[in-house]
Amino acid sequence: MNQKEYERMTEKQLKGRRVRSLVPMKNRIESLPAGTLFTITGKYGGLALKSDPCSKCGMVMWITRVGPGEVELIPETVKHPRTLGPCGQVKIGRPS
Repeated sequence: MNQKEYERMTEKQLKGRRVRSLVPMKNRIESLPAGTLFTITGKYGGLALKSDPCSKCGMVMWITRVGPGEVELIPETVKHPRTLGPCGQVKIGRPS
């Protein structure tokens, strides 16, 4: 997602949209590889993201202040993108 797109879209338009990380993401506790799927939960000082639960352990990662250049916005027409789960395993689609 580029800066212009980020500035043009409101929090209401972004909330609930899916993104794929272009770089490894980390917070104080966890680190996830590039290619992980996240859901946008807010827009304040950057994006607030929530990862999909890991299919092995159920871990969910929350991360805030993510720059728009660090993620790729997934078109809403794509229902089940292929990605890496939080523990690095390949998974397809949204969790049930």
